[in-house]
Amino acid sequence: MVAREGRCVICRSHELLNSGRGVRFQVRRHGEVVPAFAIRFDDKVHAYLNRCAHRALELDWEAGEFFDAYGEHLICASHGARFAPASGACVGGPCHGAGLVKLTVTEESGRLCLETGDDIHLVPSDEVV
Repeated sequence: MVAREGRCVICRSHELLNSGRGVRFQVRRHGEVVPAFAIRFDDKVHAYLNRCAHRALELDWEAGEFFDAYGEHLICASHGARFAPASGACVGGPCHGAGLVKLTVTEESGRLCLETGDDIHLVPSDEVV
């Protein structure tokens, strides 16, 4: 992970396959270290905080596994809540309409980059506890 002018490289673009395994990373948000993840869906990359909208639990049922068996929705392994991969909106389950917190990412030169700002920063892997 490399910092570059308000952007931090999360991973190489080829690491994310459509409806495949996601890449986990951590961000510092409002002073708190929070798990996050990036996925590819319909040839576009998306990133979210790795916290179910129903309860603050991580979604993946196995490290990096966020999609349901059909590759159509992100699913919370703890509660079964389902989310639209492109928007993070709740599409079913106990989240009662609350969606995932979306992070801004871009792809450039074969890399996925997190847009950082006043309230969001990538936590370098050597700082992860």
